[in-house]
Amino acid sequence: MAKLKPIDSSRYFDRAEHELLDALDELSRAEEKRLKLSRLFVDDLHPLGIKELAAPREIRIALAMFSLLHWIAPGGGGMKLRIAALAALQAEVFEALAATRMPRNAARAVLAVTKELVRSRHDQLRRLELARQMRLALSGQPRIVRRILRHYKLLEMPESGNQLTFDHHVHDANSKGRKAAAHLVLDAWIKGIRTLEVIYYDDVPDAAAEELLGAAEVMKICASIGVAHQTLWRDNRLVELIFTLDDCASPEAFRRQFSAERMMRFREQCRAAAEYRGRLVAAMLADFNVRGRLALNRDFDCELPPITPEALALAAAAGQPAPEHIAELATEALRARLEPRALENESVRQQLAALSGELIRERYLDETAFTRAPQNPAELPEICRKSPAELLELWHKVAPEGRATLNLSHLSLPDVVELVYECTGRITDLEIFNLKDMTLAPRPDDAIINRFRLALNHGDVLALKSLIRIAADRAGESPDGAAPRRKNLMTVLKKLSRLIAFYRDRPLGARAGSDSAGRSSRTHGMGLAVLDTLPARSRKRVRRDDNYTPLPLYWLIHRVVSYPATAAGRLAVSPLGRLLGRLGWRHRIRTEYVVDEAAAALGPGSGGNVVTLGGFYQPPPPGWRIQLSRIGALFDRWQYWNTRWQNTVKITIGLLAAFASFYWSGSNAFLVWCGAPIWLGITWVRNILQAMAGGGWRHSKLLHWRDFVSFQRVADSLLYTGLSVPVLENLVKNFLIGDLFQWNAERNALAVFSLLAVANSLYMLAHNLYRGLPRTAVVGNVFRPLLAIPVSILFGWLMGRLLEWADDTPDGAAMMVQQYAAILAKLASDCVGGLIEGYAERESNIDRRVLDWQGKLGRVYQLGLELELLYPKKHAAGLLKHPSLLLKALDRKNPALGNRLIVNALDMLYFWMYRPLAPEVFRQMLRRESPEARSLLLALPKVLGDPRRVTTLFTGGLLGDNFHRALAFYLNYHEKYLKELQKMIK
Repeated sequence: MAKLKPIDSSRYFDRAEHELLDALDELSRAEEKRLKLSRLFVDDLHPLGIKELAAPREIRIALAMFSLLHWIAPGGGGMKLRIAALAALQAEVFEALAATRMPRNAARAVLAVTKELVRSRHDQLRRLELARQMRLALSGQPRIVRRILRHYKLLEMPESGNQLTFDHHVHDANSKGRKAAAHLVLDAWIKGIRTLEVIYYDDVPDAAAEELLGAAEVMKICASIGVAHQTLWRDNRLVELIFTLDDCASPEAFRRQFSAERMMRFREQCRAAAEYRGRLVAAMLADFNVRGRLALNRDFDCELPPITPEALALAAAAGQPAPEHIAELATEALRARLEPRALENESVRQQLAALSGELIRERYLDETAFTRAPQNPAELPEICRKSPAELLELWHKVAPEGRATLNLSHLSLPDVVELVYECTGRITDLEIFNLKDMTLAPRPDDAIINRFRLALNHGDVLALKSLIRIAADRAGESPDGAAPRRKNLMTVLKKLSRLIAFYRDRPLGARAGSDSAGRSSRTHGMGLAVLDTLPARSRKRVRRDDNYTPLPLYWLIHRVVSYPATAAGRLAVSPLGRLLGRLGWRHRIRTEYVVDEAAAALGPGSGGNVVTLGGFYQPPPPGWRIQLSRIGALFDRWQYWNTRWQNTVKITIGLLAAFASFYWSGSNAFLVWCGAPIWLGITWVRNILQAMAGGGWRHSKLLHWRDFVSFQRVADSLLYTGLSVPVLENLVKNFLIGDLFQWNAERNALAVFSLLAVANSLYMLAHNLYRGLPRTAVVGNVFRPLLAIPVSILFGWLMGRLLEWADDTPDGAAMMVQQYAAILAKLASDCVGGLIEGYAERESNIDRRVLDWQGKLGRVYQLGLELELLYPKKHAAGLLKHPSLLLKALDRKNPALGNRLIVNALDMLYFWMYRPLAPEVFRQMLRRESPEARSLLLALPKVLGDPRRVTTLFTGGLLGDNFHRALAFYLNYHEKYLKELQKMIK
């Protein structure tokens, strides 16, 4: 094993990255530690509240991701923990990136990096690299975000979240997939999927359904549940129907639907079918151990032991065992035996590269029991012996508003025509496209079946006649049952008007999905996207990147643009505002896309507009468990340097560029030696004053002004302002103004300073776009130099008068003003910019505090409502005037409610003391509240007046083991906070 060089050098990485890895290592070793820290996931704890004193944001995000991926216990306990972790993860990441330029895509990048970081165990350098990438992604800079998205093969999505991305057929760990439902939803959101349908076989566990719908509710994804049933048709065929309840149902709505008496009786039959499926998988495992395993050992020259039923049960711990689980177990065991040999043998390396679960299933597993009916149909469960029409009739009685989708796998055009007619309109959709089948088991009739569906929806009699005749001819060519089938199809042709009537009011819909069940090296992962709804940058990338495959599927969409309207119904936006809204400058204008599934086209001539979102799984190379020293290659990369070193290098480069420019310009001695420090000093002071004006000067109780200054941002500003000196001093002032135009700053002040301002404006536009600053800052900085023209003229005039007053000649004064023109223009620009950006930063802080308080006050109002319901004869504000008595009473009736009151009051205390401008914003919000709400908000903090009770809450594990800093903060400042609130009341 190669020996790693030390990685704790002060030149590379930051202390925060090492602390993050230490925290993850500690979590992986101690489950009790994870359970304690999981209390940070409580909904009442705000992401910017008191828990910031318990753990930094990066550690909280990593903790939530670790909990989501590693809490795999089946049943309700694991489900609740995963949902809580997902909610905490969403809140932390969105709160951290709310003020960035592209918050949605930045959140996807952060989650993708954090997921890999949590899973990475063996390579310490790789882990440090991922920790730095995570912190860089949290900065929200578009350049960094787009680089991370490209690395993880993720397409950039519109920030409005209006893309049409979907997958109507995926699987989680409760059927044949690898991921828990919450994990699946997280991956779907990272990929940008908005609509998701998860398919289960025969029955869906209640815990799985609640986890899926709860996770989708957290991540704002439209999720639905489909239950697939195999039913007997023509006595020897198995047909799969997928039944779906309401789209985007909440966990409560699902619980109501599944607890109905009819549904419960129906589910008893479904459970019998699920048990039968489990017996088929067990028989398949036994057959693999006897026959398939021996063939596999012979082909790969190894000794793979039998797979035990216990191992299969463990692999499918969350749900039903499936053939995919057997194939995955065999693949992992075989890969572990081949990897040591692959390091020295090229042929073994090739075998290992081709190894996949699909290969195992195709060659070594006998899956005929899932595709063919048994010789004795009585072996099937009762629900599987029903014909498709009978099963649909039963389903319609149980869920009349549900949807029934016919899976076209192993079906031809004659089959579909007969089934659609026999089921009398109860089939509501056809799965016209399956990504997995397209790759592994092509369905040649899908295109013509979709033509039949379109003709049926349009009532096109001529097209239907032609297609049904084609179906009859094909049925006549089949060796078994040709005459009866042809007769049935001719009956359909005679009763064509009846067939058309079935779908006159509700067209036959189309569904398309990936059938993804986890990692696959031969098929794309989950997710399909309508290309027309993606940003131009993503469309361009799809055309150039082989990871995204354009599909022969056309989804008809309609674009809907919504404008605000006045009470009279007129548009509240001017034509100019509508134009700016289309360009993305006005957020009140909304654009949505509506899909017409009934008109979906399929086939090479459809002009497909759908593309895959998921890439191919690439197994780790041989020897991936061995830590290899990448120290030299890694540390040569600038982005992994220690932040202090980076800032030092940036400031040094800016200073040297400014010094060299003044030196080569032939300026006087003072400018040669002092021009560069003056130039960078102006920017330094402007950044400090801007941060102070934005909320760091007497606007927070405990934070010093330095806490509001991002020294990394200051270093960037000093770098770019230093590089601007050659542009303004040498190129513009000396060459253009002095040599080419021969203007003088004293006589041609307007022309000189205007040209300098325009040059400065263009330069700032370029580097602001490169740095990825918010759009408002970019636009403001473009116009800032123009606004600084009169100020720079004033500074030049004042300097000339001062020089003349100092007994200098007018020509000498003019020459001095000319030499200092660039510095005067820079000073004027930064004066104006400091005022503009300081005001903008202050307004941004106010907007953020409003969001913080709104989120917290919503919780407070909910607590007040619960108090009102618990004590209907008293008002919540009146009860809170005597907090000790109230908490004692709640200890008897509802202890959790009393603790929640304290938790929310602690967050309010933290806001008041630590968040910029929080007290001022709180006062403004109070003025707009009703007297009752105002009384509640001012009375709730009184529960902090009992230090013993609050201390007990901290020591009881409110913030885990690391509560000491938060407890000290409370003990030191709660009395001061209550006194200030009392003054406000008076």
